Amino acid sequence: MDLCEHFLAKGFGRGVSEYEEMAPAVGEERVLNAGESARFKILAGYRNRMVHFCHEISDRKLFEIYSFQLTDIIYVI
Repeated sequence: MDLCEHFLAKGFGRGVSEYEEMAPAVGEERVLNAGESARFKILAGYRNRMVHFCHEISDRKLFEIYSFQLTDIIYVI
C-alpha cells in the first residue's frame, strides 16, 4: 500500500492518502488491472479495520482469513 502511494505520487503526480482511494487510482493509471485493483480495495478496507478496530476482530475470523484467504495476501505481494 505504501508502495502504491509512492507510485501514484512520484510516477503520476497524484496525492492519495487513503488506502481505499489508492485502489481505484492505481487501476486508472494501469499500475494494476481491474481485478487486482478491486482486490486491493478489499484488502485496504480490511487493513483499516484491523488497525483501527482490531479489538472487534475475533480469533475465529483471523483463523478463517489465514486458513482460506491467504492467497489474496500472497497474490498482492
